[in-house]
Amino acid sequence: MPEPWLSIIGLGEDGPAGLPPASRDALDRAEIVLGGPRHLALAGIARPRG
Repeated sequence: MPEPWLSIIGLGEDGPAGLPPASRDALDRAEIVLGGPRHLALAGIARPRG
């Protein structure tokens, strides 16, 4: 099966620790991650400036 080109992951208050392994893996391999500032902070992702 080919790799998906898009993954949509719902992140709760417990952050990545609450994600199933497949979702954590997709987040770790992501080239681009979109989300609100609070969710990006929960995931430990720094928001680019500018």
